[in-house]
Amino acid sequence: MKRHVVLAALLVAAAASAEKIKLLSATVKDKAVPEANLTFQAAGKTSVKATSDASGVASFEKPPMGVDDSTVTLIIEKTGFSSLVVQCPCMNLTYAMSENMTRAGGIRVVLNWGPQPPDLDSHLAYGDQHIYFNAKKGDKANLDVDDTDGNGPETVTIDDWVEGKDYVYSVHNFTMKEKSGSKTFANSKAKVFVYKRNVQQRMYEVNPDGVGNLWVLFRIDKDGTFHDINRYADVSQEGAVGAFTLKDQFTKSSAPVAGVVGAFKDVVLKKGPALVELGWSNKGRFAYVTFDYRSGQPCVTVGVQDLVTDASLLSEKQCGPHSSGKTPASVDDWQLVDGIEAKLQGLDIQPVSRPLGRFPVDMGGGEKLDVKVKADELVASSSKKGSKILGKISDISAKAEQKDVGIEGYFKSPFEERVAVLYAVPVNKEGGYDYIVKVSGFHLKVGFKK
Repeated sequence: MKRHVVLAALLVAAAASAEKIKLLSATVKDKAVPEANLTFQAAGKTSVKATSDASGVASFEKPPMGVDDSTVTLIIEKTGFSSLVVQCPCMNLTYAMSENMTRAGGIRVVLNWGPQPPDLDSHLAYGDQHIYFNAKKGDKANLDVDDTDGNGPETVTIDDWVEGKDYVYSVHNFTMKEKSGSKTFANSKAKVFVYKRNVQQRMYEVNPDGVGNLWVLFRIDKDGTFHDINRYADVSQEGAVGAFTLKDQFTKSSAPVAGVVGAFKDVVLKKGPALVELGWSNKGRFAYVTFDYRSGQPCVTVGVQDLVTDASLLSEKQCGPHSSGKTPASVDDWQLVDGIEAKLQGLDIQPVSRPLGRFPVDMGGGEKLDVKVKADELVASSSKKGSKILGKISDISAKAEQKDVGIEGYFKSPFEERVAVLYAVPVNKEGGYDYIVKVSGFHLKVGFKK
């Protein structure tokens, strides 16, 4: 009898020590998401796949990649939901998956955190509207899910826009609302995911050193452009959060802010257009969108490059006013290119939008990966695998030099060990030179084989 009791205790202990990830619906409280596909990736390692069970849980004896830190990326996918891309740590956390939205202009903001503090609250303020747990429905926006016992989610959905209004989103630490001047978010592990047109556009991670019980994340201005704020303050009364976040200190500031993990903010060049990741196919095709004024008017361009053959498969743009009456204002407006979504689907592009990676990269096991400009060539080098010439740089202006070429960073395919490298090249321009963004790619296998 004693032997059975000991065995049972060991089994309980083993079960308790298992690593888990729980998946819930972002819009229906406590609804599990079963049969979702989880893919763990880390540079230089074989991907690990898992599936959530009937209760929405994926269990592991240990972290799938051997570690649970920022070197690991988790991609969660299921038909009917937006793909979720997470930079770990991921273990023993709950993530909420966003059901596909039906409105073209819809935006959804999903907050997740750890078991402590028990109650973090989402707040959305615009005009005379303040959406939070005590006022869940507003003009064309609502709080879908409120959570008061840890982990989340808290979900806000903007169905459509109230014209002429700035929108400001923030997270209030309700548990610690009476405490000011301290790091109330320090151990929360809070992350916020922003979706637009069913594509993950941004991910924000809380700063453990942020002082205050209110985390003000971003503003969407009257033209629909995102402005990262990522600042901390103190507000004791939850009902006062809305008016506080609509003050000039948040609605007028658009200066760059450190600490934002943003697919758009991280790739805005100091000179030249913005270029962001739009998606990948499992055949090495990389889709991206750029925004610029080089033609004298705002233009948004969607491109697809085959990183196996280096061929351009698609390059279509919308400059100036669209037939709908809207003029492109940022990379967010790529859908103004007529018929572009059908063309991307025809090339098997799966939507993905993540932060831009930076070189050099620690691949693990003492290996470093870097990309640099040498003479007129773009060269990838690995401390263990040698080097690979990615291509000649032929667009350099006579007024510029090779040293003016800027390596912006990289995006990594979610389907294989393939990397798209972004670099800025100077070109002729009256009175000096401008920059254009180019894309090249390589495979991370030995010898960087295509």
